[in-house]
Amino acid sequence: QESSRIVTFYTERFGRFAGIVKGARRSPGRFGPSLQPMSQVSVVVYRKPGREVQTVSQCDLTVAYRRIPLDLGRMAVGLQMVELVTMVTHDEEENRDLYTLLSGSLSELDGETDPGWMLLYHFEIRLAAILGFRPDFVRCAGCRRPYGERVTDGWMVRLDIERGGPICRDCDTPGRRCILLTEEELHLLKELVTHSPASDPAPSRKTPERSERIEKFLFDYYSFHLPGFRRLR
Repeated sequence: QESSRIVTFYTERFGRFAGIVKGARRSPGRFGPSLQPMSQVSVVVYRKPGREVQTVSQCDLTVAYRRIPLDLGRMAVGLQMVELVTMVTHDEEENRDLYTLLSGSLSELDGETDPGWMLLYHFEIRLAAILGFRPDFVRCAGCRRPYGERVTDGWMVRLDIERGGPICRDCDTPGRRCILLTEEELHLLKELVTHSPASDPAPSRKTPERSERIEKFLFDYYSFHLPGFRRLR
């Protein structure tokens, strides 16, 4: 129907599903901002198992974000988190940990302190752990010894794409797929594993807003573990 909209929801109980919202185009004021991307809402659904598109009879906004809609940088980070969840989930597959991660990360993104792109990296690392391939930036990916001088080579570190961690000289064999990062970037990844950007908005070391090397590592790491994974828009 021309007056209806099909919207994708991600829920705590039923995972991801597509719902048709009748009259959403004809009477936009009825739903207001509740159908905007990243909105946290309460929905009433006439759910039929096996149906590709469920029927939504009511959708009410429960959390109103104030800062995300007004900042293109925050919107870019939030939309990429939503896109990533859409890519790695299946229809009606419950994952309460993932729901908590997404809703909590969006709340952090809307906080007083702008966590920037560090929040997206933090989200991707935690998501990898939920999906079963958590990276480890503390120990060598080969021998599992704590990283230190035996892992670093000058100011650059080699991160193993398959195992998701730094590789020491003794374990670094020809043909191993690795990404070069600076020690500063490796330290940042280690901090993101243990602290969220919101709880520690001022890292102990100065870090860039974005890091092409970290983004390449995360993309290659996801691509190795999730065949068909594509770059985020």
